[in-house]
Formats: sequence, C-alpha cells, structure tokens
Amino acid sequence: MPTFELPIVRGKKGIFKLAIVDVTGPSSYAAGGFTVNLPIKTIVAYAVKARPMANLIADLDTSGGTPKVVAYQIVSAGSGTPATISEIPAGTDLSGYTFQIWAIGY
Repeated sequence: MPTFELPIVRGKKGIFKLAIVDVTGPSSYAAGGFTVNLPIKTIVAYAVKARPMANLIADLDTSGGTPKVVAYQIVSAGSGTPATISEIPAGTDLSGYTFQIWAIGY
C-alpha cells in the first residue's frame, strides 16, 4: 500500500499525502459498499477504478468516517433506450474484481 508525501502541497492541517491502494472485491457484496483501509485519515480527493471494467463502475463513500467502495452496474436497456446505473445487488461475488483507489488527504 504505497503512500507518498506531496511536500509541495501544504494545507491548513499539514502536508497532503497520496495513497494508491489495490483492493480485491468481496465474495459477497454488502449493500452500501465494503469497507477499505486507507493510510489517510481525512480524504479530500479520490478516484476509484474497477478492473475489469465490464459494465461496472465504483465510487468511494467517505461520509461515514470509514471509507467504503460502492460498486454500480451499468445496465443497457436496448437500442434507443438509455442505460441505467444502479448499485450492485447484495450478495454479488466481486472477488474477481480489483478496485484501485487513489486518495489524497492528510
């Protein structure tokens, strides 16, 4: 779990750090996401990438104090109809996915 200090960027609460973390998805997804451990206590910016990306996107929920990866599926409704995005159903096996998180904070 690499963490890099960004000494040029100073905030009111100290030096910002960049953490790049790869997390394997759970074998049984829980509604609302799965908890991840990051070496940054206060996250100010982030990006999450799911691999493989086939019809799956991810977000990081930082609202509860403990970060959680929330996975969403993209469902195509057919020709001429917009696709919908909804959270992955509880119980879905995501162990074949890796979620890469880039987080900046202090």
